[in-house]
Amino acid sequence: GPGMGLLGPVGAAVKERPSCQCARASLLQVAGARGGFSLLCWRPVNESMEWDVVVCGGGLAGLTFALEVLRSAPEARVAVVERTRRPLPEACHKVGESSVELASHFFGERLGLTDYLSESHLHKNGLRFFSGDSRGPLHERPEIGPPEFPLVPSYQLDRGRLENDLRARVEQAGATLVEGHAVTSIALGDRGGHQVSVDDGRTLVGRWVV
Repeated sequence: GPGMGLLGPVGAAVKERPSCQCARASLLQVAGARGGFSLLCWRPVNESMEWDVVVCGGGLAGLTFALEVLRSAPEARVAVVERTRRPLPEACHKVGESSVELASHFFGERLGLTDYLSESHLHKNGLRFFSGDSRGPLHERPEIGPPEFPLVPSYQLDRGRLENDLRARVEQAGATLVEGHAVTSIALGDRGGHQVSVDDGRTLVGRWVV
């Protein structure tokens, strides 16, 4: 109910404060396909609250959270504020390039990205260890690991390509991306929407801030 806090995918933190002026004019329920994620938010009668969810940061956590919400509730009004603009450079080295099976399951089953990951990224052959001369050529060093691909796949991800494509998918799902701008402040409201100020002077008012 109002006032509860949730944890979304990949560590995205979600919080809401109760609003006395917020009538339950429209109840929006977002539920994951496997029942492991739920988000309840009420659309207010006051139309000045233009967004159901405002996501501060369009990295991997923010984009996957926005996509999960919109896959479960296509009518949700979602805005994502991200300081970088597309196109992001491909083959960029960032934390998270090498996914594990749990993350791959989330990407595939919850976000519907199985075919995309297989076509646009590399399958991993499980966890592998390379011993021997740490300065020598990798292909000449002893290698320990499974000889076959695991039943639950994992991927070597190109983070630049992945985040470019996730932004496009989030937009196609109905979100508004505010690219090239940063969040300057967040004012949590007790009786109205939370206000997210952006460096271009605009203010986004939403029921939920992530």
